[in-house]
Amino acid sequence: MQFAGSLYAGTSYMRCGDDLVSIGNTHLTVKNTCGKPCLDEKCSKKKSDCRRMYYCINGYLNILSFEGGKLSDIESTHEKCDENTCDNKQVKKRGKK
Repeated sequence: MQFAGSLYAGTSYMRCGDDLVSIGNTHLTVKNTCGKPCLDEKCSKKKSDCRRMYYCINGYLNILSFEGGKLSDIESTHEKCDENTCDNKQVKKRGKK
């Protein structure tokens, strides 16, 4: 079971199983700790070091933002998700905003 640190934007950590990821972790550390995200995207073509990863944690979509290869923000949304969310077009559409 996975838990986010809070149900609000700007939390500094997220629980993945028995482990935590926190602001400052690399995207590889997050992937190794939390597994494959629902969606992993680059933010813009101008910033190659900017990316977002989307995870379904405790039934809600969580958006992890990275700058310079390091975790810079963890946003826990109020959008419900489940184990099928990774294939859900709604999450992929959300990622393109």
